[in-house]
Amino acid sequence: MGSLFGKNNVNSRIKNSLKYRNLPPVVTITVSIIVVILAVILVANSVSKRDELIRYVNNYETYPEFIEIIDGEDIARINEIMGNVRWTKEIAIPADEGDISFWTEREGFKERFFDYDIWFNVQTIVWDPSTNKYGLIENAEDIDYLKYIFSHYSATDINYSLKMDIYTFFDTLISPETYKIDMFNDPEKVYAIFGKYCNERGLNVLLKNRVAFKNRKVFEENNITDYFNLRVELIGEEADANLLFQKYRVSYEYQDDNFDLHEFNDYYIINIKDNKIDYIKLDLNAGETR
Repeated sequence: MGSLFGKNNVNSRIKNSLKYRNLPPVVTITVSIIVVILAVILVANSVSKRDELIRYVNNYETYPEFIEIIDGEDIARINEIMGNVRWTKEIAIPADEGDISFWTEREGFKERFFDYDIWFNVQTIVWDPSTNKYGLIENAEDIDYLKYIFSHYSATDINYSLKMDIYTFFDTLISPETYKIDMFNDPEKVYAIFGKYCNERGLNVLLKNRVAFKNRKVFEENNITDYFNLRVELIGEEADANLLFQKYRVSYEYQDDNFDLHEFNDYYIINIKDNKIDYIKLDLNAGETR
């Protein structure tokens, strides 16, 4: 009996009691850490596509407005492109502000995420103000996609592939390479280039109206080989049966030999039939040049 209540046994029970008494704080700390980690994961996952948007502004517009990109696939594609930027010090830093400024915003956060400026020049240059680093986007498809997505198309509901085709059509139509083609005497080449975007009637109308030659002398006189920027904006739309009537403002900028900036605004009337251009007309009365 005495051994049960002896001094050594009492000390042993006290030590065991203290040992087990220390377990709850350790368990609590461990559980707390797990809870914090889970909370971080849950918060990260809660920032879903609908809670995230990209906002951009065209810095060369007289009255620039903020445009929102809310489509999850578009946001993911832009983020993917920006993740492939080749950051380098071997870049001639542009003197002017970027053609486009854009950033990511998330619900519940005041600060901007992934803030960039971008220049669509001979090289497509990106600037990250948070690190003051400059980089290049070198993939042609990525460049075309960014030019398209930052061209005010958020205002229209026409389907994605058609929007891309319309943008690429205008990009091809007014490109210096197109001006090198003898469109008057080589219609087959015109059909080969624009057949993806126009049906047979649209191709014939394209040739008849000669819409690609309005500013040909300007480009030839200034030896222009690259565009400074291109914007395609849908400014009017009506639907009738299987036809879609649209009006576009196409703005393109270039620098002359003296590095002076010029901008042309052309207005086009287009009819769409079965996702192909069925008719196109250059509205000469609405055009602006400065």
